[in-house]
Amino acid sequence: MNNYILSIFLLVAVSTDAASSPHKDFQHKKFDATVLASLQLLNEQCKAFSVVPLSKKQKFEYLLGEFEKQSLKINNLSDALSNFVNLPESRLFTREIINCQIKLSDTWRNLLYQPQVENLIQQLTNSHNAKFRELGFRLSQARNSQATQNQLARLRILEAEIAQWAKKKTPVIPSKLCLIPNQENIIDNSILHFYLLNQPQESCRKQIWTQFYKQSTTIVQDWIEQKNTIAQYSGYRTFIEQQQFYNILNKPQSILNYLQSKSSTTAIEPWNIGQILKNAPRTSFAKLQLETLLAKSFIQLSKLGISTQQLTPNLYRIWLNKRLLGHLYLDASQTKSGSRVVRYPVIGHQFADITLTAPKILTSNRKVKQFISQLARTVTIMADSPEFYLSSNTMDFSDSRELGAIWLTKWLQQQLKITTASKGSREQIAQTYQQQLNIIKAKWALLVFTGQEYNVPALSAFNHSSSLVNYIYSDPNFFSQNIGIYKGLFQDDLASMLLEKSKISANQIFEILVVNESRQAINKRLNVILAHPFELKDIININKLKSKKRSSN
Repeated sequence: MNNYILSIFLLVAVSTDAASSPHKDFQHKKFDATVLASLQLLNEQCKAFSVVPLSKKQKFEYLLGEFEKQSLKINNLSDALSNFVNLPESRLFTREIINCQIKLSDTWRNLLYQPQVENLIQQLTNSHNAKFRELGFRLSQARNSQATQNQLARLRILEAEIAQWAKKKTPVIPSKLCLIPNQENIIDNSILHFYLLNQPQESCRKQIWTQFYKQSTTIVQDWIEQKNTIAQYSGYRTFIEQQQFYNILNKPQSILNYLQSKSSTTAIEPWNIGQILKNAPRTSFAKLQLETLLAKSFIQLSKLGISTQQLTPNLYRIWLNKRLLGHLYLDASQTKSGSRVVRYPVIGHQFADITLTAPKILTSNRKVKQFISQLARTVTIMADSPEFYLSSNTMDFSDSRELGAIWLTKWLQQQLKITTASKGSREQIAQTYQQQLNIIKAKWALLVFTGQEYNVPALSAFNHSSSLVNYIYSDPNFFSQNIGIYKGLFQDDLASMLLEKSKISANQIFEILVVNESRQAINKRLNVILAHPFELKDIININKLKSKKRSSN
């Protein structure tokens, strides 16, 4: 990569750091010595590592083994780096991290395009072994997702410009009739949220919200064109074709039909949601110790063959039917639940290492569900132990990637008798609002990437306005998920259907859906679980029945 492009990456990284942390605070911040030592070690490993060219005229099995060793070397280092990149200490290694990321990207690309890999893909995809076919598909997908350095640099620059646009708004000054006590000029989201939360007049809230999101940008169209350019370079006609090629819902019309079945005829306006949540009652909840919830969860997971061995107060060894899966480190010093994969499992090569973070005391129903969700994700990543790195969950970008984790989350909540948010509560209203907002974003992503509206009625109850569009674009998740925004909604509905409609045991579902030892494709697994081929109309009919039930209530 030439120095110009490298300087752009550095500029973006440095400007992001400057925006998120003032230089004065940064200088006086105390850093974790262990993290700094780990970053230094990673930097040295990155400088030292290299990939050996694959051997020529070797047998299939030998060549496959060689490729896997090289793949693990690159991807393990990349995963380790990803675990540190968002920590404050990483800012002291900005240039080193960027150089390492560039080296890893270039080396991975060079490995994928070695002549022997083309022959390897052909042999894998033509194999009668499902494990080999899966690897061949993933390897082909990895090659087809590669872009040139200049294309990627251009894309990152556009994304950085969009992020800056989303942060910098023209100040909005409320009129005298719309002023509230201690009012500042509205220059960012936090001040806007404060205003909307404390302004009793709906007309004022709507006026200020509309003005705040009135500032448009033309950069988004450039970003869309660049995504299409990269897709065409990879052999697809458009970006949307590239993204949907391997999905269950592999046509825009299928996604739209699904989204329409979940769309509500009424919706809360975005300038009113704060007031409504402020006045809504909370779901009653008794505080719960994390240690208690984890112990109860492990008891339920034992029904699926999962067993644990506590090595230290925070370190667990996880087993599945006496097969070691890996290690779970519990960090109970955080304010919210999350998980970080330090190392993905690959049978015959390495076990999983995952850090699970959570608060020591769970103070709401929502926090309990967040923790269960992260625990379920951790278990599914560990249990899904393929023989090749590219067959692991990290390289799955389909609309069934999180299906196993979502199913396990729902099953655990059911077994633990976790109560749902009561109707009309703050939690229930927020959940419904967020779902409808995601549906709107998913529809808009379809529209902008296909250039067609599919004769959709009103895009939302907010009306199809420029302020709504800018509101959507102000969410960074829109650009990271774009066409895939529907995936979370779809997998949640599909997991619920599997939980309710399957005639086989939970243990069997776990083995088929999550463990998937034979590495069968998702449609075959759904066929076994449901006892018939999956059809989208099944979910659509369920959603329509739910909609009618809500309307009657």
